[in-house]
Amino acid sequence: NNFLQSSRIIIILVGGVAAARTTITKTQKNVYTNQLLTTIMVFCNDTEIVFNLELWTDAKPFETSWELIDVLKTNEGVDPVVLEGKDYYRSQYIYNVVSCIPRNACYNFIIYDSASDGICCNHGYGYYNINIQDNN
Repeated sequence: NNFLQSSRIIIILVGGVAAARTTITKTQKNVYTNQLLTTIMVFCNDTEIVFNLELWTDAKPFETSWELIDVLKTNEGVDPVVLEGKDYYRSQYIYNVVSCIPRNACYNFIIYDSASDGICCNHGYGYYNINIQDNN
């Protein structure tokens, strides 16, 4: 296998990796398409699930930010923001954010563009993809 360090993919692990958690990251180059493929495996404890955000920034990444909000906490008077991302500086890059988040919650994901022109089309093509993984 041809394992490489990626220059186009940035992996951000949010929070410390506790003893009950295991993180495995592997980057491979597809010899046919010359594309880098990254596999991230995170194992959380029994009360958590894996949140994985893949964010491909457009040509103006500094305009992009996001929040993952626990809807149930908004009525409890505590900070409902579970995870957040901002201060992106590399354009046309894939950022992967991987974290263990509480299992028994209801989440809203909100992505912002400070110029209100979105992350697609007029200033390069960007996208986001969210994957929730339950290892139990």
